[in-house]
Amino acid sequence: WIANDHHSTAQFLSKLLEMHEPLFDAIPRCAPDVAFQLLRFCGAPKWTHVMRTHDPAIAMDSHRAFDSMIAAAIRKISETTEWTPFQQRLVATPLRFGGLGIQSAELLAPLAYAAALDPTGDDQAARTQALHDQWLPTLSDEERTILRDNSQRCGAAMPAHQSNQEPS
Repeated sequence: WIANDHHSTAQFLSKLLEMHEPLFDAIPRCAPDVAFQLLRFCGAPKWTHVMRTHDPAIAMDSHRAFDSMIAAAIRKISETTEWTPFQQRLVATPLRFGGLGIQSAELLAPLAYAAALDPTGDDQAARTQALHDQWLPTLSDEERTILRDNSQRCGAAMPAHQSNQEPS
């Protein structure tokens, strides 16, 4: 596939999204613990190549559509129709901090594309930290406690510098 015009790329990505629909329809039929793992390890990574190889300026609508597919699957698994802002952040929070570790294609696409253009990663750490710093300060004490408890249940401890508590 070699094309970088908006129409051809949109057509290709639309077909690719359609090919992913059976997977996202099937995952919620599994037990919730299995479904979340399948979504994290089989569902979300399906789009990684697209994020790295397609200019976000051209592919952003498709990234949003993919995020919508993930969100719909999560709502089916968790049997909820509404998400609080905290639940939305919890989805993207890394496993080691008690979240699901499923990142938004819309948010990551510019980073992934830039990283593909800069394989040495000179600026990647700074871009990743900047993305992380956007959501961390928005958490309340209660939300941080929930994340810390979740991460400890998963066998990882949330570092003290990432909580509202001062290190002891």
